[in-house]
Amino acid sequence: MKADWGEDFQTSTPIEYILTVPAVWSDKAKSDTLYCASQAGFGSVGKIRLITEPEAAAIYTLHQLPDFMVKKGDVFITCDCGGGTVDLTTYMVSNTDPHLRVNELTMGSGGLCGSVYLNKRFEELVRGRIGKQIDALSKSEALEAMDEMQRIFNDERLELTQNEQLTVPAVVKGTEEAQVEDSQLAVTAADLRDQVFEPVIRQILQHITGQLERVEDAPGSPSVTAILLVGGFGSSTYLRKRVESHFDGEDLPKIKVIQPVNAWSAVTLGALLRGIEGGIVETRIIRAAYGVQAREPWTPEVHEQGELKRTAEKNKYLDPSEAFTNEKIVVFPFYRALSSLDDLVFRTNLISYAGDDEKPPYFFNPDTKVVGTLVSDLSKIPKEKFEVTHSSRGSYYKIWYQVEMRFEAMITFRLRFDGETLGEIALDYSHSR
Repeated sequence: MKADWGEDFQTSTPIEYILTVPAVWSDKAKSDTLYCASQAGFGSVGKIRLITEPEAAAIYTLHQLPDFMVKKGDVFITCDCGGGTVDLTTYMVSNTDPHLRVNELTMGSGGLCGSVYLNKRFEELVRGRIGKQIDALSKSEALEAMDEMQRIFNDERLELTQNEQLTVPAVVKGTEEAQVEDSQLAVTAADLRDQVFEPVIRQILQHITGQLERVEDAPGSPSVTAILLVGGFGSSTYLRKRVESHFDGEDLPKIKVIQPVNAWSAVTLGALLRGIEGGIVETRIIRAAYGVQAREPWTPEVHEQGELKRTAEKNKYLDPSEAFTNEKIVVFPFYRALSSLDDLVFRTNLISYAGDDEKPPYFFNPDTKVVGTLVSDLSKIPKEKFEVTHSSRGSYYKIWYQVEMRFEAMITFRLRFDGETLGEIALDYSHSR
């Protein structure tokens, strides 16, 4: 921009950076993305916004549909099939007038079944035929040969309707078993369908079916209006036909599949609309129960005999079944009793539970993990603001503060003391487990 428009234009023009991330990414991966973008010169972490790829795709696609196709109460499964990941989120339309608004209806899902896994399976197919001869080449020759075959495989004309002839190095010997003749490797449409596409597409169909089952369990048992198929892999004609044939009304409900114009760029265009017009998602379903460790009075009905009988540690969670809006704030109150004010930097583990139990457990189990460490720094607060209590055992300070937690594309935290916000809190992921 600086080279094309000049430095004055660049410095005087407000720029907002909105980065898209897969919804299935961990909190740490999203945090790392923000950090890298900040280090690359996009601005401070607090100035960069994240949006999940299914949400961005939904914004674009629902804006492209005619008004009569989007009604209050409609349910859309957004299936964003990209290069590495496939992300699914289900939305219910909550309003169309004056502005389109939706709510997340179910917990999102997804997995590693994007188009790069087609490339991996294609390479396995080729190596199963001529792998030993390819490995006998020099490293540069082998890479060049595989790159050329991958290029042909990725060509848009490859729609699984015809057999393909792939050029292989002249040193590869022609054999009937390898189906190589005159430096041409024969790959049938059936080979590509059964050995390359179908194993990956079956995973995508399983994820869509999983979302359907979650919709059936949602309050009111709504039905799905349509599946929105977007992303680079989502623009595949073959994938669309497979999804349509799978949900054809025989064994599974008949569901309309919508593949919008420019499906491959729906995420990018949706992120732009998010920046220009604002978001459309009013409430979200969080993917885990988040909480902190706390101490409470020991009771024999709850705590184990081996624990200290004065106090016992337990996990204190927020309720994941609640609807979370962008404005909703979850507050974790903290209290410390200190004999001195020499160290006012407090560390608390943020924990999460993503198991199947309706209520998260009091104590750690295999489905409970440490997400990271919240570092609350109160060292800049004037010492006279802390309450001093005198007792027969001596004097001590009472430290009360709160950590606020918000949800959007990722979780963010703010530190509050005595009714004032002190700033953002970074989550240290180095101790996550």
